Amino acid sequence: MELVAIYIKSYKKIKHLLIPLSSAFDCYWDNSNLSVKKINNLRKYYQGNNYSLILGQNGTGKTTIIDFIESLYSSIKGEGLGIFYDGEKYSVHSNLASDPPFLFDSKINSLNFQPNNMGCLLSVNNIFDVNKFVFRDREYQNKSFLKMTANTLTNKGRKRAFIDEVSREADFFENNGDFLKSIGNPHPSFTFKMYSPAKSRYSSVVKNMTKNLDLLDYELNYYLDNFNKSLINEYLSKDESRGYVKEHFPSNIFREKTDHLSNDSEEKYLSDLKVIGDQIFNKQIYKITKKNYDDTFWQLIMFFLSDILWKIAGAYFSHRDDRDYFYISSLIYTLVNGSNIEEDGDNYIPEKLSLKLKSNENPYYDFTEIGNIIHEVSSLIVENDISLINTSEGVTFTTNDSSLISDFSHLFGGLNQFIVTSVEFGWSGFSSGESALVKLFARTFNGLERLRSNKVSNYILTIDEVDLYLHPEWQRSFLKRLLLFINHIKLPGEFIQVILSSHSPLIASDFLPEDIVTLVKQGDGVEVAKQSTGFGASINQLYTNSFSLDSTIGEYSRDLLGEIINKVKTHDLSHFEKELISRIGDDLIREKLTEYINYDLS
Repeated sequence: MELVAIYIKSYKKIKHLLIPLSSAFDCYWDNSNLSVKKINNLRKYYQGNNYSLILGQNGTGKTTIIDFIESLYSSIKGEGLGIFYDGEKYSVHSNLASDPPFLFDSKINSLNFQPNNMGCLLSVNNIFDVNKFVFRDREYQNKSFLKMTANTLTNKGRKRAFIDEVSREADFFENNGDFLKSIGNPHPSFTFKMYSPAKSRYSSVVKNMTKNLDLLDYELNYYLDNFNKSLINEYLSKDESRGYVKEHFPSNIFREKTDHLSNDSEEKYLSDLKVIGDQIFNKQIYKITKKNYDDTFWQLIMFFLSDILWKIAGAYFSHRDDRDYFYISSLIYTLVNGSNIEEDGDNYIPEKLSLKLKSNENPYYDFTEIGNIIHEVSSLIVENDISLINTSEGVTFTTNDSSLISDFSHLFGGLNQFIVTSVEFGWSGFSSGESALVKLFARTFNGLERLRSNKVSNYILTIDEVDLYLHPEWQRSFLKRLLLFINHIKLPGEFIQVILSSHSPLIASDFLPEDIVTLVKQGDGVEVAKQSTGFGASINQLYTNSFSLDSTIGEYSRDLLGEIINKVKTHDLSHFEKELISRIGDDLIREKLTEYINYDLS
């Protein structure tokens, strides 16, 4: 079933507008009759399918037309109709109170027939409409109509939307190797990057606690009693470790407990806290410290520890001094006890803070949940033999497995409120334009796969603002890529009609003129231009003919050039204006103006 044309009697700013969408038909008004006649066309140019492009200035209604086409598959918006052709007969889907007289060159099948007889519609774009998102403008979909747009995909929530998007893209990559080769990234990998923890927050908290350092008597004693001795026993007893420890550990890190803690010496307190900070934020420390869980778990805990504890402190304590004390004491306790904190942390709330909690809940319940998530991440890394790569910025690991990508993304998503600035993950090697292209194609691939469950052979694909985020070179090659892609995924016997909207003259230059719908403002309304420019036309022709530009030169430089030309005629050019002439990019204009100047001088 092919969409021949739509007629919008009234929808938003569009009134009484007939929009042809297939060059295989001649559609026109004839004495108040709507006439449709099949004609010969060059469908072979698009390799057997039907492609249309909607062009127009901002405000002419390109997106409105796409919206109206979508509504044919649900409940028609405004007033209007759609004309379909199944190869033998016409069908009209209308909500007009009285339809105009129709003149068809073959039988009409039915009026007001059901959308489920029209094949399937897939709508795709990269546009995020803030108004629709804020006001929850619900998009109607059904088994014949699927909307894979930036807005509809976020309806399930940001985390779910991200994980679903990644899964779609991973599936797309597995099945479309030629596409990846064509953009120069044949083996994309999904990279998880964990940044080394910053010491600045810790230093700031220690500085703020200077007046209350005596609060940490117990914690510092606990640290000196336990952590240092375990390190001494584990590493200094091994001759091969002595050199490494000497090189990477602070010289006073293995100091035995002394009685100086009873002294109010601020300097000694700060010295101990500096040593603890060096241990927590020196990545060499947590690379070699071994605890009950595997090294990977301990490394990840230490990466995220500072951010996690600071978030928990803010959630449970109102006063800055209480938050600072909880943060430092928890860091010390975790450093000493390692992974055991999610098991017995509920027993370690400093007595001085237990009565100051915002609620009756224990902050370490959060830490238990976090520990469980990080343990799952560690287990996946170890079980799948994934290598952790240490860099100057932190640690990264990569995978191409779509199932693992989904699992890791989901797990890190559960930590997002705690480590939002500590972890980045996404496909490596793609520019923003390439990513936009991937999203469009991956959504199209996934959407068609889902719609095939309807067991139909006819599909309409609409892509609104197809050039969004694409570099001019990507725009120039877009239609060729789309043709190859559609032919690659199309099953035998399927017909896919493609309707695009765009602002790009480069995309327009790949369309035959009869397949371009150019919208122009006419008074308070909009009309379809009688003739469009496309196939093989230059950028200048497209801008002036199809995009209704007054000029292909920027307005500011155009005004200055106009002033210069007038002054050339009156022989009144300033030195500045002569310098501007030497910088004109158009060779013909620059040479002609230079000739005038030289003529005057002679």
